[in-house]
Amino acid sequence: MTAQERIATLSTSMWTLAALAASVESGLVAALGEPREVGELAERTGLPVAVAAGLVDVLATMDFAERIGEHWVAGAELEPVMREPRLGVLRDDLRTTLLQGLALFTSARVEPHALGGWRHTDEDLVQAQGRVSATVIPMLANVLFPHVPGLLDRLEGGSGAFLDVGAGVAAVSIAMCRQYPALRAVGLEPASAPLALARRNVAAAGLEDRVELRAQRVEELGDEEAFDVVWLPASFLPADAVAIALTTVHRALRPGGLLLTGALDGSGADGEAAVTRLRLALWGGGNLALAELVAMIEAAGYVDVTAISRESSRLVPVHARRPG
Repeated sequence: MTAQERIATLSTSMWTLAALAASVESGLVAALGEPREVGELAERTGLPVAVAAGLVDVLATMDFAERIGEHWVAGAELEPVMREPRLGVLRDDLRTTLLQGLALFTSARVEPHALGGWRHTDEDLVQAQGRVSATVIPMLANVLFPHVPGLLDRLEGGSGAFLDVGAGVAAVSIAMCRQYPALRAVGLEPASAPLALARRNVAAAGLEDRVELRAQRVEELGDEEAFDVVWLPASFLPADAVAIALTTVHRALRPGGLLLTGALDGSGADGEAAVTRLRLALWGGGNLALAELVAMIEAAGYVDVTAISRESSRLVPVHARRPG
């Protein structure tokens, strides 16, 4: 394949992803819940008829839409994700992916020196990223937390506390407090733009009395034996900052408390691995290998260090406990 042919293939892929995102954002995907003619799809979404026809045509190439006579309906592969809340997760995933890509292009074109480290201020992007991160909380509540000795008693009791490192827009803290109505949370967010959105989100959720937001870095954390669960997104921290964070978080956890973190696996020579390494560089992460992260966690004094590899994702969740 020549360079021109490869670029043409990539261009088609980019437009295909953009078409899917536009179909979700415009309501076209939701409108495909039952058979409709293109004119009706256009009327329901506000799209021009020609654009609606073009979008469903692209969706059909992914088996996400099916034509039956003059009508279009969702394909079998799209059906499981076209209703809330899964449609919202898809919308946020596409939104943060495309907006991060746009931010990379724009910065490289006008201010390349600004690349590196999570500095996004676009509200749609950071809100979407926060909501995507928070989708893991119900899974943890069902699959992990019940198997950590004594943890549910802490989270459901009146004194349970959660620490959200790099809280962003506070989506994870809000999800934890909704999952456990007696829980209180502390979110650390040193960047002013997401912190302002976090304060707004917490107020909108009616959780101002349960979620404390601090303009603070995890390296500055001075709390001791104060939290039962800590969320530490290692992929957004340089390796030296992760080492310090593991120590401060260990001190801040109560005996038996749970650390939640993870490694984004950038190993390999294929395109997906290379993109993963690029994302880590853009986020400010240290590209820690899973084995390196596990070794750092053990060296900081944690026990029961467990990594959960998944074939469907390069993000490897890791959890561990402070002894006691």
